[in-house]
Amino acid sequence: MDLMKDIQPITSSDQIQHSSFDEDSNNLHNEAIKNMPNNPTARFTFPKIDVSNKASPKIDEFASSNPFAGKNQEDSFELSASHSTISETESVSGAPSPGPPSAPPSSLGRSLITIKEARDVYDLQCPICKLNYKNPKVLPCLHSFCHACLEDTINEVERSFNCPVCRLVIPIPTKGAEAFPLNSFATNMLNILAIESPHNCTNCEDRELASARCLDCVENLCENCVTAHERIRQTKSHRIVSFEELQNNTVDESIRCPSFCKIHDREILKYFCESCDSAICRDCAIFEHREHNYLDLKEAVKSHGKQLLQLLGNTKQKVPILKNALDSILQVENNLQQRKEKIEESINQSVDSHIQLLEEKRKYLLQQAQDMTSAKDNVLQEQFKRLHFDLDNVVSSCEFVDNIVLYGNEAEFMDVKYFMLSRLHALSEHKMQLVPEENDVLCFNQNNQNLMTGTRDFGILTTSQAFAPFCFASERNEILIKTGYLSSFQVVLNNRKSERITNGGDDVSAAMINTEGERIPVDVIDNQNGSYTIKYKVNAKTDHFLQVTLRGRPIHGSPFTISVSTGIDSLRIGPVLTWFGSNGVESNGKINEAYEPWGICCNSRDQVIVTDHNNHKIQIFDQNGKLLRQFGSRGKNDGEIWYPTGICVDKNDDIFVADHGNHRIQVFTPEGRFVRKIGGRGNMDGLFKGPCDIAIDLQNRLIVADRDNHRLQVLTVDGKFLFNIGSYGNSEGKFDSPRHVTITNGNHIIVSDSNNGRVQRFDENGQHLGILGKKGSNAGQFQCPAGLCTDTEDNLVVADFKNLDVQLFDKMGVFVKKIGEGVFSKPTSLCVTTSGNIFVADRGNHKIYLF
Repeated sequence: MDLMKDIQPITSSDQIQHSSFDEDSNNLHNEAIKNMPNNPTARFTFPKIDVSNKASPKIDEFASSNPFAGKNQEDSFELSASHSTISETESVSGAPSPGPPSAPPSSLGRSLITIKEARDVYDLQCPICKLNYKNPKVLPCLHSFCHACLEDTINEVERSFNCPVCRLVIPIPTKGAEAFPLNSFATNMLNILAIESPHNCTNCEDRELASARCLDCVENLCENCVTAHERIRQTKSHRIVSFEELQNNTVDESIRCPSFCKIHDREILKYFCESCDSAICRDCAIFEHREHNYLDLKEAVKSHGKQLLQLLGNTKQKVPILKNALDSILQVENNLQQRKEKIEESINQSVDSHIQLLEEKRKYLLQQAQDMTSAKDNVLQEQFKRLHFDLDNVVSSCEFVDNIVLYGNEAEFMDVKYFMLSRLHALSEHKMQLVPEENDVLCFNQNNQNLMTGTRDFGILTTSQAFAPFCFASERNEILIKTGYLSSFQVVLNNRKSERITNGGDDVSAAMINTEGERIPVDVIDNQNGSYTIKYKVNAKTDHFLQVTLRGRPIHGSPFTISVSTGIDSLRIGPVLTWFGSNGVESNGKINEAYEPWGICCNSRDQVIVTDHNNHKIQIFDQNGKLLRQFGSRGKNDGEIWYPTGICVDKNDDIFVADHGNHRIQVFTPEGRFVRKIGGRGNMDGLFKGPCDIAIDLQNRLIVADRDNHRLQVLTVDGKFLFNIGSYGNSEGKFDSPRHVTITNGNHIIVSDSNNGRVQRFDENGQHLGILGKKGSNAGQFQCPAGLCTDTEDNLVVADFKNLDVQLFDKMGVFVKKIGEGVFSKPTSLCVTTSGNIFVADRGNHKIYLF
């Protein structure tokens, strides 16, 4: 198992997968060392992570870093090429941190050059005692503390205690603090920082302690190398400074290191190439610039200095010219000040009478601004503390797990595995409010009109407390719309405490688009009471998406899916789309005068089922009028039909037929096989005389329009009688030949009371609710209402057998329009499809029309 991946030597492009547990790790490392030109050591880099328990600016750096990548990081530790693992004393640590994998000890070598960097980056102090860790222990929350500090904190009487950093409840093990795992990584880092860092000589291979530094060679020198430096002709003129002088800051700051050539290593720049206009070293002059014109740097300075002095003299001649210009400006400014003083006197005389009122207004507004700001700031600060606290917990826990993954061995990994899983799961599930609970809205609306007389109303300071996540759309039933109509709903604003906003002026906007990519205009009306009206009109029968935002942030539930109703499009419906006869669309326009379509309905597959009254059969068509199948024959036996009228289907698409001539209801499978029969001739409960139409309500009850008994009967779908509705008469709730029946989305029963020239409405218990229409031929009136049906919005469609038309009413019973005038002969029954079209069975014309 690799706990450290992609650790990469910065001097090589080769990728090395490094594992302290891999048998081939030494081979991999040695292969990488071979690919490093002239480099005795491999430098490995680690993420620069702030691991303190306190708030730190390093958090952002940690959040954006890859804990497994070693590229481009500032802090590095060098590793001896003779080892394939990182030694315990060469680990980077912080609190809380796990330990690295066990490894054979290696020489510290040059790794100590970054100890100060490590000390600056990592916090190795116990949060309780504020001193360096002593025997640090890791809690399940991944915070570390001294063993002794934990012992003092834990109350042995209690079974748990709260972590001093994150306040997580920690169960106390049976063995107390001793049972918590050791933070070996922090311990190793403390061992490193306890070692003094010697300066070894970098000029020889004796590894002697350096005592001085050559500023020209930029090398640390031991005593022997200092003596040699002073004796050799090439180096005896070099500047050598002792470490004591450097540490005591006794060296003059004017001593500077020479400039070296970027091409030739350790060669000092001594010449200036005029051909290239650049400084060069001795090797450059011999090789790359041999044919160029070059000279000593000091001579070059003298040559170019003459030109510089000449240009300096020319520039100085502009000094008196500029001084004259300044004098002119000062004169104009003096005149301007004198004019300003006269104007100020005039202004002061005019304004003094209003200053007192304005000053009072100013103090009031400033205090109001301060109060508003303080209120918002308190909310934000509290939320900031909560989130920062959560962030610290997430960062410290993730850093702990990263260090275990990067540097821990199997035993250390498994030792704290349960803690890590539990802690990370808890942090992942922790719910946080990430949207600022307040905003930066603070506006000053000025009113400069009538300032002299309206100082009191000079300005109004306003703000906004509306909090987008708690603002919502009311009247959600309006989200189901239909084409061609102006639709609207209300948006209500609340503050972060879910309290209603009572004033207007907030930045509420809305945008709508449909699935075709068409943008729909939307109007937003500020009601000046904390609510906003959203108005729009759609023209396409497709889903639309409405985004409502407050200051650019979506409100609760936004974007909304606007479902366009599949009900009747009352604006567009009217023209006949097609018609078909007894053989469907394959009739080739021929009229079969024996064909007498009476009842009509649609099943769940949008197939059209029709009763052929005169031919004693049931026909099934598709939506385009193609005849799919038919069944039935004249007779009185089971499955035989005599002048069928009304028809409906149940939730299983079983077909219920009003067998008018046999005074019964018959049930068939969708394929036309007989299932059962209900009723028989008579006027007793459960018996019928000329049943004309049937419907199944939302309670799966059978509603029968028992025409010649002048009543409705309610039965179970198995034929058990439940109750009757109505009797003969013309008063409310009475009938004279009820012909057809339909059910609304609210499970109300609507009946065409034919000979009374009206439509009546009942609730599911048979209680009378109202009457629609009266006898007549005008809009909303009936001569002989027959078939009727509702759509998905409870809009009502009624066929008038004698007025020879079909009328549309909205769900409130308001007349909308007529269709089919001049088309029908005896419109008997109708149904509405899921797409909002209307099929009408016309017995007189022997046709079925589609609108």
